[in-house]
Amino acid sequence: MKNKYFGDINDYHKYGLLRVLSNRGKIRTAVCWMRTRDDGPRKDHVPEYLRQGDKYKSLDPELFESLARCLKTPRRRSIRLARRPGILPFAVPFEGLLPQDPDKRRKYIRRLLAKAHECSVVFFDPDTGLKLMWSPRRGKTSGTHLYLDEVQMTFCSGHSVLVYQHFPRKPRDQFVRDLSNVLCELCHVRIVYSFRTSRVVFLLVPQLDLLDYFDRCRRKVRRIWGQSFSVTRHRAARKAFWEWAAVDLDAGLLRALRHRAARMNRSLSDLINATVRQSLAEDLEDLAEFNERAKEPNLALEAVLKDSRRRGKL
Repeated sequence: MKNKYFGDINDYHKYGLLRVLSNRGKIRTAVCWMRTRDDGPRKDHVPEYLRQGDKYKSLDPELFESLARCLKTPRRRSIRLARRPGILPFAVPFEGLLPQDPDKRRKYIRRLLAKAHECSVVFFDPDTGLKLMWSPRRGKTSGTHLYLDEVQMTFCSGHSVLVYQHFPRKPRDQFVRDLSNVLCELCHVRIVYSFRTSRVVFLLVPQLDLLDYFDRCRRKVRRIWGQSFSVTRHRAARKAFWEWAAVDLDAGLLRALRHRAARMNRSLSDLINATVRQSLAEDLEDLAEFNERAKEPNLALEAVLKDSRRRGKL
């Protein structure tokens, strides 16, 4: 996100969606702006949609009027204005400049998660969207993307994840389905929601305990925003679940595992797999030792006790 784009039509949809999903603050929401430096001249004109009040104002009158007031002086555009009443005053903002260095970026994400520890939802606002690479690399465009390990780390820390995504030059329906399947497999969920406008799509990966809530939000977005959003509930491709099994973990244990996975920069699945693998390896060692001693003669308990007493061991 760049300061110079604050308040454009994508922002109107973005803030409107966040206001619905967070129920205007009742569901704690952190906003990671993933701010990058402005390039080129600042926008010095009022966005066209703010000149079309008869078409857009009724969708969210409070938000529309607040953005109109902020943009009376377009040259002063800044992400910080989103804190103002009528926009996102209830959100937990994370406004720091996104570093390009991969090590500094990992620290950036850890600071975000520390600040968002009480939030149910974390929203990522990259310039471009999700990059199907495991972690960021050095390069001029690295700051324009969100990466897979950052999504997984956030989800495994107990947050539902919402991602802003620009459309590339490819068939949009298939693009959204493909990304939804990637997120399902990455976070081991069965449902991903997409909220699609004519320009961008927002992808929501829900925690299990909020599925019913987000289903209600999905219907509310349709009712309030009408044709501005196309809302879809995507189910994971069946093949993504062939090797899955439901495991009922104690809530406290699950929370501890999520925090440990986040600190170790590993997925929850990797951590559990490693632990189970280690336990099974120990079992294999025990079985190998048992097989080695399988041909040893059996001794009666009484004989063992008498022999121990005779040798003064009892």
